[in-house]
Amino acid sequence: MEDVKTYEERKTMVMEGMYKGMTGKLEEVRQSVSKELQFSSAQNASAYESLAGAFKQGVESLLAEFRYLSQQNSAIYDYNQKERTSAKDALLEAVRACTEQIAALEARMNEKIDAVKAELSEKVAEEISALHAAAPAEAPAAEKAEPAAEEPAAEPVTDENFDYDVLAEKIASVMPEVDYDLLVDKVVAAIPPTDADAVAAAVVATIPQVDENAIADRVAESVPLVDYDLVAERVASVMENEFDVTVDENGIEKIASAVAAEIDYEKLAARVAELLKEQGAFAVVAAPAEAPAAEEPVPEEPAAEPEEPAPAEAAPAEEPAPAEPEAPAEEELAVSAAPAAEPKPAYTPVVVPVPDDPSLMTRFKRSFKAKIIESTEEIKNYYFDLKNAFLSYARVSSQVSWSNDRFTYAGDTIAKIGVRGKTLCLYVALNPDEFPSSVYHQKFAGDTKMYEKTPMMIKIKSGVAVKRGIRLIEMLMENLGAVREENFAPVDYADEFAFRSEEQLLAEGLIKTAIVEKSDLDF
Repeated sequence: MEDVKTYEERKTMVMEGMYKGMTGKLEEVRQSVSKELQFSSAQNASAYESLAGAFKQGVESLLAEFRYLSQQNSAIYDYNQKERTSAKDALLEAVRACTEQIAALEARMNEKIDAVKAELSEKVAEEISALHAAAPAEAPAAEKAEPAAEEPAAEPVTDENFDYDVLAEKIASVMPEVDYDLLVDKVVAAIPPTDADAVAAAVVATIPQVDENAIADRVAESVPLVDYDLVAERVASVMENEFDVTVDENGIEKIASAVAAEIDYEKLAARVAELLKEQGAFAVVAAPAEAPAAEEPVPEEPAAEPEEPAPAEAAPAEEPAPAEPEAPAEEELAVSAAPAAEPKPAYTPVVVPVPDDPSLMTRFKRSFKAKIIESTEEIKNYYFDLKNAFLSYARVSSQVSWSNDRFTYAGDTIAKIGVRGKTLCLYVALNPDEFPSSVYHQKFAGDTKMYEKTPMMIKIKSGVAVKRGIRLIEMLMENLGAVREENFAPVDYADEFAFRSEEQLLAEGLIKTAIVEKSDLDF
């Protein structure tokens, strides 16, 4: 029974161990997948932003072209509309004048027609009355019957039996003919002539002037800027820490093999021989009796480089050979060369820790001062100019910390200078919304606690950017009411920030090391 219980307990423990192992593996896979997704999302976001910016730039340029063409077309249309309106008014005036003339002619014609009608009516009435007067008073019945049948021919003239065609022909013969050519000439004379020069001048006056600087500012605003420092920070955030150098077992082997491949032992031996000669190492030649003294530093031989003394014999071979045997000379050379082969450094070397666990690695964290020391001379000069611009004002002090150079005025923080990636950045206590982004290309950095008091950030990448930064400094100090010191002499910080090796910076504490987990970036 006890055996069964022990077996069940062991089985339970094995199952728990397997479950914990599987849980750990799943957690590692989950973390790896999460990191890979984060980095891929950052890459996709950057690519999407660049594509969106390019598309936006193209659309805005097309819209600007369409806007310009529409403005030109609208100006030409407006001018043509005015010309057409004036021509239309002139034509209407000419037509109105012709209409009045035609109306007057029509009135005269109607008057003549009425007069002719009245005259004809009178004549017809007179003829009819004359015919009635000439007829006999009494006539035979048969004769009376015939006139009775012919009475319709003797009836008075009315509108029904009046011949208007004959009347129209008579009126047309009386009316003067209309000269249409003369009418056209009068209409053309009434239309004002078109002055091509005046039209061109009016069109040019209506077209707005092109401001090339404004267009350049708009293009600069629409062109997206690739923030490589932000990309580097996102990649660094995926890697959990913002360190610069990774040292593991494979890295040490690669560095050692590369250094060994680059070493020229013949040149090294010749150089050692020259140094020993300059220090007088070959000038002292001991007697054979003193040869046993060369045996004293024998225990130190493993610490010295075994290959250097042998090539060093090439230099003394050129000098006159001494009378003593060659073997003691070689021993004396090794004794005299031993102290010169190990020069003492001016600083205490720092041993970089190398983790035994392959899942861990060593990373370096650089301070602000170390970044400036290792930067180019151009960036150093930018930093020196900005720092002297701040310190040229009274009551302004500078304090260099691990992450930046902080400037205070009367105890209050007014600006900071930092390094993001390899770019120098200036943070000032100004509102970025009050300045044109097309000129300063500023960013808002007040969302982090470190830069709450200095929310406006500009990148210093050129001499023009330095001038803009100094202009912002002058505006800032003017707002604070600061006074510039008289006879201020700019300070040269070249010696303080002179280039030094990584070993020296480690010894000075400007670079720190840390053991962290190795990031899985195999994607």
